Amino acid sequence: MSAATDGRDPRFRRVLILVRARRSPLVLAWAATLAAFWLVPLVSRAGASVLIEDIGLQSHVPGTPEPVRLRVRVTNPAPTAQALEVVAAVGQDLERPAVRYRAATSLDPDESRIIDLPILAAVGEKVEVAALDPSGRSLGQAGRELRESRGALVGILCVDEAVCRAAQSRISFSGSDEDRVAKRRSITFEFVGQAPHQWWGWQPARAVVLVAPPADLAPTQREALELFARHGGLLVLVEEAMRDREFLPAYGAGLPGSARVLGRGRLHRAPSVSSAAFDEAFTGQTLQPLVEPRVASGSEALHWARRRLATSLSFPGLGWVIGWLIAYIALVGPLNFWVLRRLRRVEGAWFTVPIIAVAVGGALYAASAARRPAELLLDQIAVEWMDDASPMAAVDLGLRLVSPERGPVTVPLPEMAVLSGPHLFRRHRPPIRSLAVGGGWNVRLSPGPAIEVPVLQWSVADIDLQTVRRLPGTVHRAADGRIVNETGLPFAEAFFVDRESVYMLGEVGAGATVDIRSVRREALRAHTGKCLWPYPRALVTRRTTPGPCDGPAPGEIDRLRREPFSLLELVRGWGRDDIAAAFETRSGLFFGLATTPSAPTGAGLPKGRRYTVTVVSFAPAP
Repeated sequence: MSAATDGRDPRFRRVLILVRARRSPLVLAWAATLAAFWLVPLVSRAGASVLIEDIGLQSHVPGTPEPVRLRVRVTNPAPTAQALEVVAAVGQDLERPAVRYRAATSLDPDESRIIDLPILAAVGEKVEVAALDPSGRSLGQAGRELRESRGALVGILCVDEAVCRAAQSRISFSGSDEDRVAKRRSITFEFVGQAPHQWWGWQPARAVVLVAPPADLAPTQREALELFARHGGLLVLVEEAMRDREFLPAYGAGLPGSARVLGRGRLHRAPSVSSAAFDEAFTGQTLQPLVEPRVASGSEALHWARRRLATSLSFPGLGWVIGWLIAYIALVGPLNFWVLRRLRRVEGAWFTVPIIAVAVGGALYAASAARRPAELLLDQIAVEWMDDASPMAAVDLGLRLVSPERGPVTVPLPEMAVLSGPHLFRRHRPPIRSLAVGGGWNVRLSPGPAIEVPVLQWSVADIDLQTVRRLPGTVHRAADGRIVNETGLPFAEAFFVDRESVYMLGEVGAGATVDIRSVRREALRAHTGKCLWPYPRALVTRRTTPGPCDGPAPGEIDRLRREPFSLLELVRGWGRDDIAAAFETRSGLFFGLATTPSAPTGAGLPKGRRYTVTVVSFAPAP
């Protein structure tokens, strides 16, 4: 106890003297008021202030559940250092939030710090942030409800507001009358003066226009711009403002014009904001993916691959149940009473029927339990999106927990991994709360990223993450037209596809070179147009019309479940227009399947299946 609170402070001694001298109600009330004015500052010094400075990109958030930045300022007013834990609860009901994010920090006396948290949130969610001391006592908190911003967001990164306004005006008034109307209805602009240091800080934007020198940005800010595009965004570089060619030089530095593929997204270069090349990025077919409703395009391939490659629980079929039911009826009915009549003990049915029912129930349980997992399993299925000019991959990582018992399960996560689902379509809620057992998910961001998921007995829980990975190299064409695998991954199955054909490459080892002219070649249209297979919107940069759809042949789905996974399943959902759109900015696509994990999450992990699907886009031929 401090001197200020044990009666030795002169101010408190005066109050005590007055109270002892005159115990009237008026004096007591006056003394209590003085004590409150003196005590409140002293008590508050042990707390902390929490302020939500921003959610998303300058208060813009997407309508669908996606990783967004939660920017929090935490201040320690105490005269001593404090170890704090910042906890952000996200959900529609904060008494039972869907996800909690936790990050540990330590603040010096009177220190204030900005903490960026990657949260999975969407319109209609509520966010509450609290600072906790080591004992779990709340030291301060703040909350906010997320509201959708109007239109698709285009961020303009500049150092001069006049340059930003010139870029906005050019974007707004370029193109045809239809383009201008669509942009006026659907696009919102935001001038960004301070670039985020993480790629998910840009996530609410559909496109980012860089009209500032990249050299003025920190290395982490430049990397965040690149990774934003690799995860599906459009990055537009204005050459006249760059003053150097050191930013993304492998993607046509000094060659403005048509967009280049950058992982799952696109890169567009323009000499100036007044050039025709700048207009191309926001007019015609390029405009369509910016103004259309946002969808989680990249996750479709992941969800299909996990459905086919990860562990699945088998449940008894209808024939199995009917067979056991017939056996039980025969046993408890004709057979039971025939034996009792032979023994002249028909009244014994009062005992034999319950015994048979319990025995059959136990046998059914044992037969069903024999198909259930006996130990915790953790499957890692990943889809890596790359191009032939960089070893950097944008990774959609899907984890599957198969639990033999009820309770929370903690899984370590890779560095830079952010929770991203599960979700597929616009405005769909992530079905996280349906898996809750006494609470939502807990994501620990530091120290050591990990996620705690409550699971039921004999249940499956899927976790969707997004992360990045730098490989030793990429898959590219050699000078003689051969394909070289420098990723360091041994692909057990691979194929190459262009606008017309599929080239069956078979097994492609790490460092191997394959001559596609000598492998089996088949027509692409023979493997596409199947309705029930995934449609990879991530590879299509404009709206397409549904083409002829053959659908699965009779019994094809049942046969597929019994067959091993084939990479060709990832292109069966393409239509004729989809193929044309996918190869407007590509000359080919490489698909490879490796039986190794994409992002190992630490030692001592539970057993499980490990698969990585690598998709590499090839630039158009010069």
